[in-house]
Amino acid sequence: MGKDNIFSLEKPDYFEDSLTDLLRDSAQRMLGEAIQAECDEFLLGYRGQRSAAGLQAVVKSGFHPRRQVQTGIGSIAVRMPKVRSNTSEPVTFRSLLVPPYLRRAKRLEEFLPYLYLKGISSGDMADVLRVLVGDTEAR
Repeated sequence: MGKDNIFSLEKPDYFEDSLTDLLRDSAQRMLGEAIQAECDEFLLGYRGQRSAAGLQAVVKSGFHPRRQVQTGIGSIAVRMPKVRSNTSEPVTFRSLLVPPYLRRAKRLEEFLPYLYLKGISSGDMADVLRVLVGDTEAR
């Protein structure tokens, strides 16, 4: 007997939702522009400084590899700019918006323990859903 009646059900990793995709893409673009503005402001602090060879002391030097940051609207890819010093003094750019090693938005990080404490462990999901989607009685 053949095994032609066996097939696998694959769990989809991604559901298509145009509104969420638009929000995620817009958030990613705005975050990239904000980080670029932070980096430009950082470089302005070194604008007048020169190396011994007469080069600009600190310059932008590409980007670090993309990393994913989990947010309330899903995962957002973040590209952090690299800066390089042309002097013997090392310089590192650190974003205030997306600090090093950040993998989850702070709001999401705070919500996960609350989700467990109020919803999953007690079985009372009403409080958790109120935090997620708002109070539906007030509408």
